[in-house]
Amino acid sequence: MPDAPAPAPGGERRRRDPMPPENRFAIVVGALALVAGIVVLAAAGGSGATIAAAMLFGIAGIAFVSLVFLIVGQSEETDRRRHPRG
Repeated sequence: MPDAPAPAPGGERRRRDPMPPENRFAIVVGALALVAGIVVLAAAGGSGATIAAAMLFGIAGIAFVSLVFLIVGQSEETDRRRHPRG
């Protein structure tokens, strides 16, 4: 059983949350910044709007790259819990 959750202290199995709240938060922040950047770029003109949109795109990029590292770290943690001796 590769995806079987670890037994809880009472002997019953814990159900693993498919997406932890911190992952959802990173997705929401990234998506909001991306949409806001698109809206600013489409609605406003000039160099100020372009700079603001670029900053929002940068925030979205940071959020999504951070999410990737978070997911990798969570999978390593899960693997270490399943195989404590390597």
